Amino acid sequence: MFSTRDLLKRLISLSDFNEMINEGDPEAPVDSLLEISFYSLLALINISLDNSTCQQLVGKMGGIEILLNQLKSSSFDPKKTACLCLSNLLKNCP
Repeated sequence: MFSTRDLLKRLISLSDFNEMINEGDPEAPVDSLLEISFYSLLALINISLDNSTCQQLVGKMGGIEILLNQLKSSSFDPKKTACLCLSNLLKNCP
C-alpha cells in the first residue's frame, strides 16, 4: 500500500512532462507522455482539494515549481489543469 507521501512523489514526477521527455524511453511517443502528465495533474487536483497535508507535502517536494513550469506549455490543457491544481494547493494556506 502507498503512503500519501509516496503517492504524491509519484504524481509529481509524472506531472513533470519535461523530465519525462529527458529521462523517459526515447521510443515513447510525445503524445503519450503528455497524456500521462495531464492525467497526473488531474489526480493532483483531486487529492489536493481541501487537503492541508497534501498541500504542505506538494510544496515541500517541489511540486509547485513543476506546476509553474506547466504554465509555459504550448498546449492549453496542461496550463488550465496546472492553474486549477495550483488554486487547490494555495486554498486556505497561511
